Amino acid sequence: SVSLSGQITRDAYISTQNLSFDKNSTNVIGGNLNYSSNNEIQLEDGIVGGEIKFTKIERQSESASDIVWNVISSIISALVFTLVIILISIWFSPDFKDKAAEIISKKNLKAFGIGLLVLFGGTLASLIVAFFTYGFGMGIGLFLIALIILAYIVSNSIFSISIGSLIAKKLNKENNVSKEKQGKTGIFILFALLVALAIDLIGYIPYIGTPIKFITSIIGLGVLCINAYKRKNIKK
Repeated sequence: SVSLSGQITRDAYISTQNLSFDKNSTNVIGGNLNYSSNNEIQLEDGIVGGEIKFTKIERQSESASDIVWNVISSIISALVFTLVIILISIWFSPDFKDKAAEIISKKNLKAFGIGLLVLFGGTLASLIVAFFTYGFGMGIGLFLIALIILAYIVSNSIFSISIGSLIAKKLNKENNVSKEKQGKTGIFILFALLVALAIDLIGYIPYIGTPIKFITSIIGLGVLCINAYKRKNIKK
């Protein structure tokens, strides 16, 4: 919206949804008024000294093919991102998926609570450190905020890894043969990607999609934090 309470002595070029003037205004625009909007605006006489030129803005609605392609590209991006996180976790910590599966099966409520605490409490504490300290303290606060943001970004992938590993463990019996281990890894990756696909599709459901994705992200964040700080056997 544009509200003109001053005066334009020459031409005016405006693109807006709503254009308004002060009451009893005269000669607000001394030159010509060239404006574009979705609908033509009714202007009182005497406000514009020159000519009024209106250009209608046509709303371009997305076609069905554009909507489908946007959904498909979003799903592909989510799957590729999750696959990258899976491969990184396998490379740096091969037993991470097993620990994550144990956490999600035995301490899922604790993971949810810790995720909430880290996201909101950790962010608040980091902001306090960043804005109420100087020098080195500010750097630490900003670093912690960036770390929390990064952890939250990958948290849904961590949740997918946890559930995928849990499903794979239930479907496969313990076996020490190397080929079987490779098979287990393949099954784990498949189920983790399927969980990531399901979460992404759920996100498109009105009203409930966003809360569900938020809950899975919080649980994933909690799993990540528990695994990072608790190295002893979770069963104990």
